[in-house]
Amino acid sequence: MTLSLTAMIGLMGLVVDVGWAYWRKLACKTAAQSAALAAVKAASSPYSSQSSIACSSLTTGPLYVGCQYASANGVTDGGNGGKQSVKMAAGTSSTPVSGLTNVSYWVTATASETMPQWFSGVLGHTALAPSVRATATIMPPSGGCVYSLASSGTGIYESGGGALSSGCGVYVNSSANTATTPAVNLQPSSKITTSGGSKTYIVGGYVCGSGLNGSCVNGSSFSPMPSRGALPVSDPFASDMPSAPTTGSCTPFSIPSYEVNGLPYVLSPGTYCSQVVVAGSETLQLTSGTYVLEAGISAQASGIITATGPVTLYFPAGSAQGSITASGNARITLSAPSSGTYNGLLVWQPSGNTATASIAGSGAMTLNGAVYMPGAQFSYSGTGKLSGANLTLVANTLNLTGSATISNPASTPFFQGGGPSGNFLVE
Repeated sequence: MTLSLTAMIGLMGLVVDVGWAYWRKLACKTAAQSAALAAVKAASSPYSSQSSIACSSLTTGPLYVGCQYASANGVTDGGNGGKQSVKMAAGTSSTPVSGLTNVSYWVTATASETMPQWFSGVLGHTALAPSVRATATIMPPSGGCVYSLASSGTGIYESGGGALSSGCGVYVNSSANTATTPAVNLQPSSKITTSGGSKTYIVGGYVCGSGLNGSCVNGSSFSPMPSRGALPVSDPFASDMPSAPTTGSCTPFSIPSYEVNGLPYVLSPGTYCSQVVVAGSETLQLTSGTYVLEAGISAQASGIITATGPVTLYFPAGSAQGSITASGNARITLSAPSSGTYNGLLVWQPSGNTATASIAGSGAMTLNGAVYMPGAQFSYSGTGKLSGANLTLVANTLNLTGSATISNPASTPFFQGGGPSGNFLVE
């Protein structure tokens, strides 16, 4: 009878102790989650990595803010006679949660408490130690409008008052981080502006007028300031590209030295093996469809390239590989298809084609759709302005010189997709 009574009291005690432990585990969960979220909200770029550290060792910074939130929610590092523990960790890569990619910054908080078991001790259960880990992340907007995919060297270079503005994110994959070779180099009076809550996300470092990773001077500016230490992003279109256009029989190209009755020279879709050149005051009018341009297309002097409807310009790799170029006061106005096989693709230059797309001079350019040249440089110089209501630019590197500007006011890219952005509790 005595043995049964002891066992019954022990079991009743176990129920009480386990219930109390469950309640304290919920407290640890609240403390850990609030600490992780508060820390990522308090963080600002450049983000710093930190291996697991006790809150009692922190006196400032975003992780310290997280510690304060944990304490406000009932768990303090060293609290309750040393029985409580709160540890923080942070990083910009190798997240503790599997399957996460493209995370700018993460914080993990671990809250725990050692609890003696008074009632169930008669059964040998001397202590319980509930512990909870929570992780919060900063995820940049996915589906940017401008991408520089080069992993090294200067990904974006601007000088002479060049300006890039975008209604959605600018991503720079280069890890270069020296004063002579930063990932982004804004010389005096040069600017990068993003809007709609987006930023410039840089894996490496930047120069903004002078110095490395410092304040912007000499008329140069980021607006807002960039996020450094971002994770590299993958080519946004690589996995969804359609099959390349079929190369048909080659048609040589030339425009007569005059335009009959002042009318534009009309070109039909097809494969052209010589460079398509528009010069003087000529106007080239493309009819709607797909063009395979083995040696490229060029508008020179006061030449004009326009179209009667949506077009896709494909520049294959090969011995005669070319790109889209312009100079003088030339003007180009083109739009991509909004449906069909090449939906959204205006300029397609596969990675094997490294010919530079060189736009120079004072002419106005309007390109609506994706300009996709992952293996080549997009160079824009002079005093002209390139704009597009839904321009998405993907290049290996980007070079703006003179007072040339690239402007995309849209708040979303032509190609939609990707996950949400902001601060998220992921564990």
